[in-house]
Amino acid sequence: MKRLWNESPMTVVMVTHDASIVAEHARRLVVVAGGGIAYDGTPAEVFSIGDALKASQISAPPIVDLS
Repeated sequence: MKRLWNESPMTVVMVTHDASIVAEHARRLVVVAGGGIAYDGTPAEVFSIGDALKASQISAPPIVDLS
């Protein structure tokens, strides 16, 4: 199904706390914290921030620790 979504001209909004799902399926990640946008970028860009994500109570998926 991921392939079909990425090839279609539509936007799919996914709200989740599961970083592994985001890393696998999303092309863009927006982290909302404190009533506003804290981070916006590709999952790789946002997950590479590391400690800054902890302020938003977000943890990168385990695969990020391996890379």
